[in-house]
Amino acid sequence: MESQYVWLGILVVGLAALAFVFAWRQVQTLFWLRTQPQMPREDVQYFTRRSYARLVGCVLLFVLAGLLAGLYVFGILEGLDALVADGADARAAGRHLTEEQEDFVSFAYGYVGAIALVLFALMIGGFIDTMATRRYGMRHRKRIRDDRQAMLARQLPLLRRERHGQD
Repeated sequence: MESQYVWLGILVVGLAALAFVFAWRQVQTLFWLRTQPQMPREDVQYFTRRSYARLVGCVLLFVLAGLLAGLYVFGILEGLDALVADGADARAAGRHLTEEQEDFVSFAYGYVGAIALVLFALMIGGFIDTMATRRYGMRHRKRIRDDRQAMLARQLPLLRRERHGQD
């Protein structure tokens, strides 16, 4: 039981530290973007949006760390463990949950549901970030391909003239 709280504490501190480091990096990126006047406008927009979206993800990580800490602070884990330990005896005796226990179980379900929603939001944010990075890469790849084709279109007549001049 005690090691469970140690691991929960490590997880909470780790998530909070990770969120802080990533948030700091995104803030640095936003300040760096202000010093890049030569960068194309669409690239600045992409990096700005990406940084703000990742900052939202960092806030969600902080919220998740807080919710996980709340499992201990509000005694949810201990309360559920006590209900489970008492459950077999209660079933054998034909007892049902008291009003207070039902309220606690409802609160615990809602609390764990909130944790699940935050995790789901983090996954959705990661997916959106991945797709935005993919679009950014595809846009730059197309630009490079178009530039290369334009360069070849300019150089092809010169190469043909040189070839015909040597024959």
